[in-house]
Amino acid sequence: MKMLMAIVQAEDVSKITRALVEAGHRVTQISTTGAWLRRDNATLLLGVEDERIDDALNAFRSLGQHREADSGTPGAATSDPKPQKSKIVIGSATIFILNVDQFERF
Repeated sequence: MKMLMAIVQAEDVSKITRALVEAGHRVTQISTTGAWLRRDNATLLLGVEDERIDDALNAFRSLGQHREADSGTPGAATSDPKPQKSKIVIGSATIFILNVDQFERF
């Protein structure tokens, strides 16, 4: 068994969560905020049997989308306190797949 810990953009979390639940996965959603871009997101926690990992990952692949965002970074090598904006591409989800030694449900 694996634990999937997925940090998902707020714009994608509802449709991904719905697809996971419809496929029979149990999902816990925690509202979180990214520190770098200061954007709302959600952290999803799923316990997934090894043979169903690809099924779960396909929901993220097929329903998530990359987006452009403004990144404010401090002025390079200057004392300018104003952030300089630049466009970056951010992914829909970052997923950590962890081994689970034991699982109990009460």
